Amino acid sequence: MIEQNPYLAKSDGENFNRKSDQMQLMRRFNSASFKALFLERWDHSELWARKALEINPEYPYGLGNLANAYLYRGNYKEAIEIYRKYWTTMVDGKPFGSLIIDDFEKLKAIGITHPDTQRVLMELSSTESKKP
Repeated sequence: MIEQNPYLAKSDGENFNRKSDQMQLMRRFNSASFKALFLERWDHSELWARKALEINPEYPYGLGNLANAYLYRGNYKEAIEIYRKYWTTMVDGKPFGSLIIDDFEKLKAIGITHPDTQRVLMELSSTESKKP
């Protein structure tokens, strides 16, 4: 029936393309956010992560970048709230926390560190060990 009605067929195709375009845009925003972390542009990283999260507020990679931007900027409270909420959530077969640890290690490898990364790891690893 949709194929017989050119308006419906066009509309569905446009909706599909719009959704696909939004997903691509979200990934591009997130990529810009991630790259900004490596340039130590915490403000830009936060901005691009927020743009990605406007499209999908639960996008785990955007949430990770936002939390990392907060942390490296010195906003521990905001960062730890995100880390706590998603730490054990599975993302592409891996816990969110392992993605964050990977980010910390990649940043450290190029000389970008922050003392609160250890604080995050200590706090969240002790929380996990208390779970049954």
